Amino acid sequence: MLDYLLIRLLTKDKLNNDKYHKILTKLTLEKEIHLLIRLIGNYYTRYPEHTYVSPSELTAFYDLEYPQSKQRPEIMQIVQGVYATDTSDSLAVDVLKSLIQRDAVTKIINTTLLLS
Repeated sequence: MLDYLLIRLLTKDKLNNDKYHKILTKLTLEKEIHLLIRLIGNYYTRYPEHTYVSPSELTAFYDLEYPQSKQRPEIMQIVQGVYATDTSDSLAVDVLKSLIQRDAVTKIINTTLLLS
């Protein structure tokens, strides 16, 4: 659910994507979420005049980019969940900040354990 908020933040407004895309690509997230983050970034790059991504546009662009995808049912289920998630950008940004903190702590702990 929290991952869905992040994806929804990117699809709502290109400015959100411009601001948070690079940060999100560095976080430890599910591979399907990373795929959607990349897909949204590629969408805005390919169509710079667009300011948001609708559900049908995201689905069509996914099919264009991954025509033979075996993951399609799983990805489309995530896309449906993303667009069913209706929260404020403020909440999504707070979730992002929390995930950044948790990811940093996890990386520090893992590095410490490796050095022990």
